Amino acid sequence: MGQKVENKREEIPSLNGLRAFAIIIVFIYHYYFYSGYTAANNNSFLQTFIDMLHHFEVNLFFILSGFLISMALWKEWSDNGKIRYLDFFLKRNYRLLPVYYLFITISYFINRVSYSMSQKWIATKQLSVPDTLMALNVMESTDNGLRNAWADFVFIGNYWKGPNIHTWFLSITEQFYFIFPFFCGFVLFKRNFFTRQCILWFLYLIPGILRIIIYLNPDFFGTDYETLVFRPTHTRADSIVIGIILMDWIVNRKEDLKKYLSGRIVSFLLLLFPILILVFINFQSKSIYSFFSGTVRFNLIDLAYVLILLSVILFPNTFLAKGLSLKFLVPVSNLSYTIYIWHLLLSLISFGVIKFFFPSLFETGLAFFVLSLLISFLFTLGVSWLIHRFIEDPLSRLFKRLFSTSSK
Repeated sequence: MGQKVENKREEIPSLNGLRAFAIIIVFIYHYYFYSGYTAANNNSFLQTFIDMLHHFEVNLFFILSGFLISMALWKEWSDNGKIRYLDFFLKRNYRLLPVYYLFITISYFINRVSYSMSQKWIATKQLSVPDTLMALNVMESTDNGLRNAWADFVFIGNYWKGPNIHTWFLSITEQFYFIFPFFCGFVLFKRNFFTRQCILWFLYLIPGILRIIIYLNPDFFGTDYETLVFRPTHTRADSIVIGIILMDWIVNRKEDLKKYLSGRIVSFLLLLFPILILVFINFQSKSIYSFFSGTVRFNLIDLAYVLILLSVILFPNTFLAKGLSLKFLVPVSNLSYTIYIWHLLLSLISFGVIKFFFPSLFETGLAFFVLSLLISFLFTLGVSWLIHRFIEDPLSRLFKRLFSTSSK
């Protein structure tokens, strides 16, 4: 997410637009459920729209991570005949790690204080039995999250659910940064193109097979699909792998792709098929925890995004590619990591302020939701820039100075 979409050999500006699109989708989806939901939950049109957004999820971020990181590793391997693992890891994390640890530390203390205040509030209030049970359930969930907060600090928060609902994605990404360079240097990049593709496609199939096995054996695995399927690396890594597969084709077989995927008709179909796939997914997914939603839906989303990526990379002059290359999307793209880290906290703050100062707007449903969403996103974007400029950059420079001698 924090990787710049460029390299010395080739720049793909449309990927900036895709990353901006991805973070906006994530923001809207989370904002609906964790901020604006109460004001708009009776609107069927909005509910349908949000249900569609759910299918986009973070797959695009996974695919872009696989694509861009593997491209950077391949370039280093091609130029130097080896991968400098520590150097590569530090370069990828000069910016990412300091602000990440800052956030999860602040988040832990906020949740700890909130938990203590809630305990005192429940003890001093005379609540009805249903309200008491609800409050106790929330307290138990918060307590469990605080007990597992350590997992975010060592990037296994996708296996132990902590107080933050979104850091599981960053755990998977960081695990990828740890493991994948070694896999490339010792195994993958030493093979020819055909063997690499065989290895990668085999790896791609494993998470999908595991998801199916889990769903077909609820008596053995249980039905907590959020924990069993949606967060673990071993059931979500296929989206990263498909990005690596795409990179190998784009970098090493691009002329072949252009040869077979050329012409206006192909260009049109590369855009049409993703739309048809997403429409099919929306009609087929009756529940986010259904068998279809928890298994092949992920693969269909991957396919849709791969087709879009092929379209904008192979046909940079199309309307879509040019639209995704617009300059105003670059700041959103460059701040996507910072926005992702802080967006839940910042959107809750902005929503609360709007609700406090304009309580009458809160009753207007859809109109309030759209207005508050726009204000909250602009607020989050602005504060994210301030965090990037005055906290993230200084911390990353300090981190770089501290570890620069190790990376030489």
